[in-house]
Amino acid sequence: MKIIVDADSQPAKDRVIETAKRHKIKLVFVHSTAHFSPGEEEGYPEVVMVDNEKQAADIAVMNMARPGDITLTNDTGLATVLTGKGVFVLAPAGSVIDEKNIDARLAEAHRVKKALRSGPMRRGKKPRGPSKYTKQDGERLINALEEIILKANGENN
Repeated sequence: MKIIVDADSQPAKDRVIETAKRHKIKLVFVHSTAHFSPGEEEGYPEVVMVDNEKQAADIAVMNMARPGDITLTNDTGLATVLTGKGVFVLAPAGSVIDEKNIDARLAEAHRVKKALRSGPMRRGKKPRGPSKYTKQDGERLINALEEIILKANGENN
């Protein structure tokens, strides 16, 4: 088992590193050259840098993920592929993405994109970004990550 982080959109990197180290799980951050941070070359987590091309990080995550791995991503399309491969998927705010809720997430993503095309973007306005990441979001993420790790290791029912 390993944890793969779509690191371009993960605000709780330090907490994820702590959790992975505590459980002695391999951790891989995948991000584009545009999101490189000094200090990541230390060796843990492993860092996979991809070109600053659309979907390059997603393709890298898809290629390295195996059944039973855990991924952290906010990309609904990537989550769809990963759940189909038997990979555990968590969103940055700690919600589990699985076959029970992926259809609703895809429908919501489609609705939002459609609204943006016909709404603010069409009128030349920039749409609002995601809500500010809160301490509670980070707590939910780490709790969900811990739960999946324990479940995968057979330590929790």
